[in-house]
Amino acid sequence: MKEKLPNFLIIGVPKAGTTSVYFWLKQHPEVFMSPIKEPHYFSQIGNKDHITKWEDYLKLFEAAKHEKVRGEASTSYFHFYKTSIPLIKEKLGKHIKLLLILRNPIERAWSHYQYYIKLGRENNKPHKVFSYNYILHNEPWGIKNPYLEFSFYSSALEIWYENFEENLKVMLFEDMKRNPLNFIQEIYDFLNINNSFIPKFEIRNVSGKPRNKLISKFLSIEIIQKLIPYIPASIKKPLRNLVLKKEEIPEDIKDELKEIYYKDIIKTSKIINKDLSFWLEL
Repeated sequence: MKEKLPNFLIIGVPKAGTTSVYFWLKQHPEVFMSPIKEPHYFSQIGNKDHITKWEDYLKLFEAAKHEKVRGEASTSYFHFYKTSIPLIKEKLGKHIKLLLILRNPIERAWSHYQYYIKLGRENNKPHKVFSYNYILHNEPWGIKNPYLEFSFYSSALEIWYENFEENLKVMLFEDMKRNPLNFIQEIYDFLNINNSFIPKFEIRNVSGKPRNKLISKFLSIEIIQKLIPYIPASIKKPLRNLVLKKEEIPEDIKDELKEIYYKDIIKTSKIINKDLSFWLEL
């Protein structure tokens, strides 16, 4: 069974394009991606639809044949590093390749908020939720305020680098959005697979506010949420425009979030050795 272990993980972050990258990689003939995009085994969150037993996790890769890369994409791993890092090292070793995609923390927080509205998990106004005092009850991962908390990167990033060094590749959502082909080819090079393969590009897991309460209720149904990723792009895109609307971040919320994340952006920039000042230029 050892040869069927994953040798590649996408570890985060939520709302930073990991679903799109998962489906792009899934098309590559040298890559086997787990049929469940986010098993969350190594973070051990313990939700009912997550994998908590090692033997069940191994079954996800039983269908792998001779693919060079076997992987999955659980976005909880990055922030739940206290659990995931020791377990990854125990089960998969320290040489596993890890991909982390970061996004402007202000836009990531807003996208997460819009996403939870779409799923029916959130119905409060933004001026209430973007506050340290706000607690989202019944949050699936047990986080008090996922919008704010999941947009802090530097502390977790330092720990990941300390443990995995050159095996951790950090990329930016903004680069993916600007040039998806260059982005995926850079991942191919990191994984040492054929970089001439071009997948069918489709942006997945898009956030947005339902246009009315009926649509919101429909989208919150669990089975619907599970089926959406498998709807063909030719149908999904016009349907998405019909049922969802994009809402811009209010200027006062934007300014407040800039202040909240300023120090963390500066620190993250130094850690990954990339200029992230454009994150503050919204």
